[in-house]
Amino acid sequence: MIRKLVLAAGLVPAALAAQVPGATTVSTGAALPVDRVVAIVGDQALLWSDVLTAINQRRAQGMTLPPDSAGQAALARSVLNELVDEEILVQKAKEMKLEVVDGEVTAAADRQIKQARAQFPSEEEYRAELRKAGLGSPEEYRKGLIEQYRKQNLQQKAFAELRKQAKPVNVTDEEITAAFERSRAELQKRPATITFRQIVVAPHASAAAKASPELVGALSKELAATPEQSAGAAGALFSLAKSRLKPEEFSQVSGAVPGMATLLKAAPAAGGAVGTSGALSQLGGSAAGLAGAASAFSKLGLKPELVSKAVPILTQFVTKSGGANVGNLLAQALK
Repeated sequence: MIRKLVLAAGLVPAALAAQVPGATTVSTGAALPVDRVVAIVGDQALLWSDVLTAINQRRAQGMTLPPDSAGQAALARSVLNELVDEEILVQKAKEMKLEVVDGEVTAAADRQIKQARAQFPSEEEYRAELRKAGLGSPEEYRKGLIEQYRKQNLQQKAFAELRKQAKPVNVTDEEITAAFERSRAELQKRPATITFRQIVVAPHASAAAKASPELVGALSKELAATPEQSAGAAGALFSLAKSRLKPEEFSQVSGAVPGMATLLKAAPAAGGAVGTSGALSQLGGSAAGLAGAASAFSKLGLKPELVSKAVPILTQFVTKSGGANVGNLLAQALK
């Protein structure tokens, strides 16, 4: 599928600051457009408001808006590129006549909304927090969440089908050399280096790996990962659970895991749901949370699909050390 981008005169940082709640901008007196097309994928237009909505969802999950105009522009372009990639997969799913079950999508969205609503004592506070996060009214939030789940479901199905149809491609040395020559001018010059044929380094386990050796060892075996990677993976998933559980609930989980504080610190920094806490992290959806965990795994050098293998290891460990009720708490938080 051909991707056609129409970048409007600009993803202007000033406009970003003016339209994203909580950002600071200086009024120039110029009129701002209500909305505009920033990209076209096939026959589907992506609007500036779509970019702002995606940014607001990330802010609701804990992302901090860059304070400078260059950072805001880079963020807007990055989010737009992701939206384009997602729309390509959605359109490919439609082209392949893949469908989602509306009832399942609606039920998943309603479960997430119920979980988010439970974090607020009153309806007024819930509505105020939605507005503050840039997610509109409860009705708008529900509609957007259902659409988000629907697209994610279509994307997953399209990606799975494309993987089945993919054929291995053999690249010759001549093609690699030709590609290198074409890009030579754009490549950064590498500094002079010294190459050793053999270096022996004595391994030293990190503090996080030593904090909970039994759990880290089980993860390392299951994921075929280093102790440091396994400790970071555990920290990322426990951080996600912490953001979804009440403090007293997570305290029970924490009590069943030696070195929990050290494991949490081992989790890689993320702009999404992983590593955040509080009610706002609930507003991004279960899918957003697990996507954040997958992103954390990638930063650790682990394949994102290993998240599904790591979760049972954590829940089994917590069940064994803290009991079935505590294990169920963690399992529900990591769904």
